[in-house]
Amino acid sequence: MSLVTLLATEDFLTVMSDGRITCSDENASRVVCESYFKILCPKHHYFIAFTGDLTAIEDFNGMSGILSPEKDWEAFSVKMHKKLMELTQGEVYVSYALGGKNIRNEIEFFIFGTHRNRVEHVRAIGPGSMKFRALVSENIDMGSFAREISGFLDEMEARTPENALGVQKQITERVAALDKTVNTNTYHIIIEK
Repeated sequence: MSLVTLLATEDFLTVMSDGRITCSDENASRVVCESYFKILCPKHHYFIAFTGDLTAIEDFNGMSGILSPEKDWEAFSVKMHKKLMELTQGEVYVSYALGGKNIRNEIEFFIFGTHRNRVEHVRAIGPGSMKFRALVSENIDMGSFAREISGFLDEMEARTPENALGVQKQITERVAALDKTVNTNTYHIIIEK
């Protein structure tokens, strides 16, 4: 599994994923599915997105309670991160983001994974503020795309969910052109205040 992008402003959050799932066989990767939805919305104001080892994700989603969030998303994310580390023992690469519109009507999300020591809290604070993050598989170096991503974000005309999704689509297409674990079949959600 490969790429999920998240873009938050004070007023909305857009989450986009590609649809490709690959499985590593000895020395090569093979495509398992071209249209896998890597974003779950168990509640209209809450999402979960993920990348990484499909078996570990399916096991974790089925037994962790992640689909039934608690009201304190930060504490819940810390608890889920701990459970994920216990389940995988850090032997596989898995990333999660969860969040949406919280009980204070604020847009926020949290990122954690087997390659992270802590949970990252992301929130755009103030008019015009915008935050971008990406969940990637271990073989993708998003740092090499940093300048291009910054350029795409700077060129975004109005800060609307539709324009944000357009930028995220450009980023997905750019990554897919260079990494075979990503395709251009995209899926998305929008959460607004």
